[in-house]
Amino acid sequence: MTSSVVANSSPSFIGDDSSPARIIRAAVSAIATHGIDHVTASQLINGAHVARSTMYSYFGDVYGVFAELWRAAGPQWFDEVVSGDTPSDQGVPGLSDALTEILLASPRISDLYDVVAPDLADAFVRQRGESVISAQRAIWRWAVTLGFHLSAPEWSTTRDEMLRLIDLAPDHLAETLALPPLAGSSNLSDEMPLIVPLGPEAPISEILADASVQVAARSGIANASLLRICRYARVTTGAVPANLRQLDVLMLDGYRQWLRDVVATNMADVQRNADLSLPERFVRTFHWSLSDYRATWRRYRRELHLAARHDPVMAAELHAEIDFTAGYITESFERYGTTTDFAQLLGQSSHAFALATSLLHDLGLPLRQSDHRLMAQWIFKQTGN
Repeated sequence: MTSSVVANSSPSFIGDDSSPARIIRAAVSAIATHGIDHVTASQLINGAHVARSTMYSYFGDVYGVFAELWRAAGPQWFDEVVSGDTPSDQGVPGLSDALTEILLASPRISDLYDVVAPDLADAFVRQRGESVISAQRAIWRWAVTLGFHLSAPEWSTTRDEMLRLIDLAPDHLAETLALPPLAGSSNLSDEMPLIVPLGPEAPISEILADASVQVAARSGIANASLLRICRYARVTTGAVPANLRQLDVLMLDGYRQWLRDVVATNMADVQRNADLSLPERFVRTFHWSLSDYRATWRRYRRELHLAARHDPVMAAELHAEIDFTAGYITESFERYGTTTDFAQLLGQSSHAFALATSLLHDLGLPLRQSDHRLMAQWIFKQTGN
């Protein structure tokens, strides 16, 4: 399989005044302005000045337009992102924003998954190289660059330092370290559930917050509603307290509740395995984050990032939680004996790395099939830890 876009070429719909090209450009504008889950067929046909039948005859539906947009510009844009460059809009305002949203939404929208996943698999095959460490280098570079692009681009200094360390790893690293098998790595998902299910005696605020996560993870925040959340939680809408009737309040409460449980679960696993080295504990957490028990959390976190792109209040709250998590992880690593600078490096990288690896994993990349202790050991060693 080869990419549908030649490297460094401009998307075919630029400078083209045909009806399909105008529809695709209208899709770019609509996604960037309203968000991918709020784009309608009317917005596209009005923006492109075409008949409704024209759009459906060329693309089938709105998702068909999005899929064609990705095919035309997505692979080149993705290459720019994971190379560490700031992706350009190539003369189409909002192009990078639109492609970012297509990428984030693609795991739950089959029409998009079917075009995005093969392109990423193709790119990975091209970049993985011949050695074990070159494959890990590609995964870690992707995770760092993509993760910071999606969540915290302002931490570019941390991103650049992580990339520097990753790129220094020699191809013969596997032979140098000669690590024994990672104990239990294939069975981590059987050891401990992510969250103990809430019982009927739990406060209604916690029940509703948990339900908001479950509903949004399945269909996206834009497709959630108070009624759907109440149905999942098995409560009537009349039983919802006045301060919890706003959807964004419930979504953020759910995020905070699950985030703290995720961090606490990770740290509990680290403490139970205190005899392991820090790199080995890090890799256990990595494998655990990609287990079936974490599937709901992975999907929800992506949906929250997607929604926050068009909701300033949600974006502010989300980044406050990212800062909290980074600080908590930084302090935790300092307690386990790492240097302050390295602890901060890991703290700021943790959310970006987790967000990107969960996305890449859910798009079918073989992230769990490699022993990531190699790269972890290398990075800890290079920083004196």
